[in-house]
Amino acid sequence: MYQKDYMNIVRQIGSFEEIPSVARRLGLNEELVLVIYTQKVSRDVKRRYYIIKKKLAEIKKEWDAGKSLCELGRTYGDFPPLLLGFMLFTANGTTRRQFWGWVRDADKIENPRIKREIAEACEADIVYSPKGMEIQKKRGKLGEDKLYRALEERNIEYRTEKDLVGKVRKTPDALLLTPLRVGNFQINWIESKANFGDVVEVRHNTKKQFGEYVKLFGSGVAVYWFGLVKDFERTRGVWIFDENGFYTLLRKAVVLPRKKLKFLGDVA
Repeated sequence: MYQKDYMNIVRQIGSFEEIPSVARRLGLNEELVLVIYTQKVSRDVKRRYYIIKKKLAEIKKEWDAGKSLCELGRTYGDFPPLLLGFMLFTANGTTRRQFWGWVRDADKIENPRIKREIAEACEADIVYSPKGMEIQKKRGKLGEDKLYRALEERNIEYRTEKDLVGKVRKTPDALLLTPLRVGNFQINWIESKANFGDVVEVRHNTKKQFGEYVKLFGSGVAVYWFGLVKDFERTRGVWIFDENGFYTLLRKAVVLPRKKLKFLGDVA
């Protein structure tokens, strides 16, 4: 799909509850629609966080008058209710540690109303709740597992992000000790992305990660397991693929001789 098609999907997902109907209507996998919805919510929060913050005094009055966190979230443009609760309570004396302690264990909450509303917010907030964070963590792990399995099936030697901690300032998911070559392009590292690569996501990841990997390790590859728009911005030294494109690349790639990277020390 193109960016305009992606944006059409984004516009049609008004809430978490609408994901199944949107998926059926557009003939898409529900997990993909959930990924797109999660990205939509995260970006909307970044855009509106300080706008909401300026309105906290007004929101506090509404909460004191009886409006729940979920109701307030809907009132303020479907702002994630758990994040709204965090902003509201920490602005009025609750510490960060105390609030997230409430979220992890509702039995710590003595106030019946707060206990009920935190539970409701955790259920309704699929992005910032423990459940939502766990879903995203598992999704990321599954993506990495697919990458590592694909490399091991071809006997491609690599080191993981865990292996590289403390050795370099930026750590790709797989640094290849046996690089790959396709035509004149050499693949020294591979990054797994368990989300959808639209224009904004690819641009952000290129600036924050991929470009840094090129400076440190040379050219490499990123794979977006949940899809990729066709009109993303290309960057010198980085090839970017969706799942099918990545597997096609691996079938075409020639495995080069093993190289030793001095900074890896004992793990090399």
